[in-house]
Amino acid sequence: MIDSIAEDAIRRKAFPGCAVLVAKNGTIIFEKAYGHYTYDSLQAVEVSSVYDVASLTKTLATTLAIMKLSEQGKISLDAPISLYLPALKNTGKSKLTVRELLLHQSGLAPGIPFEKEIYDRSGLLSHDYRTRSVWHYTKQVADGLFVSDNFVESIWNRIHASALRQKNYSYSDLGFLYLGRIVQKVSGKTLDKFVDENFYIPLQLGHTGFQPLNFISRNKIVPSEYDLKFRKQILRGTVQDPTAAWMGGVSGNAGLFSNAHEVFILMQMLLNGGQMKGHQFLSPETIRSFTQRYTSSRRGLGFDMTDPENAKRDEPYPTPPASLKTFGHTGYTGTCAWADPETGLVFVFLSNRLYPNSNGVFRRLNIRSKLHEAAYELAKSF
Repeated sequence: MIDSIAEDAIRRKAFPGCAVLVAKNGTIIFEKAYGHYTYDSLQAVEVSSVYDVASLTKTLATTLAIMKLSEQGKISLDAPISLYLPALKNTGKSKLTVRELLLHQSGLAPGIPFEKEIYDRSGLLSHDYRTRSVWHYTKQVADGLFVSDNFVESIWNRIHASALRQKNYSYSDLGFLYLGRIVQKVSGKTLDKFVDENFYIPLQLGHTGFQPLNFISRNKIVPSEYDLKFRKQILRGTVQDPTAAWMGGVSGNAGLFSNAHEVFILMQMLLNGGQMKGHQFLSPETIRSFTQRYTSSRRGLGFDMTDPENAKRDEPYPTPPASLKTFGHTGYTGTCAWADPETGLVFVFLSNRLYPNSNGVFRRLNIRSKLHEAAYELAKSF
């Protein structure tokens, strides 16, 4: 079943290739790669191939970091974020809480488009960019493209000044940008360094992290997109998300790269109550508190969860067999990772559905849900 779904999706050009992993009660029962890095490539996807996991960053980096700092008593979920980000004092955002950011109920906008500021009216690169790293142009956004540190600060200033909406559920990248910033301010370490030291290195995850070209061969990284609007090149090892790219590839909303096996290890650690490879990374109580619903939305704290209104949906989310306790996340590049505490099932799917550009087939075929459902069916035999 998994084979036929994945192979049909490739044939219909939903994505050039993908990796699928299914585990039950901590044991991998299925792990397989399909297709190629690109449609015109001879390089076959391997189970160890590294993908831009997009918004899985929110759970597998940013939320993990917030969980750790909360457990250590260094962050209070109900404290105003201005306590940790003094720049927000005396602004409309000063009283927003960490909890509201995690729940996507802060009133922050989904995002702010900055792409139009890259090129001037004549189509030339603006003065905020250089083709090599010089002086204060240190943030690399793509091969041969660096943004000025001043422009990055101007992004933050615009985020600070952005209008707030009603505090209803509204998915927001801006909230996770702030959460990543909070991790840095509270811990004294950038988000990438914090999760490296507290999770990835102890777990021996050699293919998981931000700015992967610093530690992984480009040949192992699957191209994510041919960016025609912003960077005008194939993205391979630099983050697809434009805002995360402006931050130099380390951001609370996106920027993480990994492979299916290492994503599984992180999800299994959570399913194990924080224990993995002889280490206790988080307490079971912390994990339980972050993977439950607190509002009428389906969201936990940082984690997406099964929609409690699935009976009313034409397409149950994330998939029909998922229990109400299932938690995880999806990623814009064509990824997802889900863990079901009731069945012990972990499902990981990584693809580059945007390559070369999004064509809508991936969403129309509802690939993630179908593969996830097939994973539950497979698990019945184990």
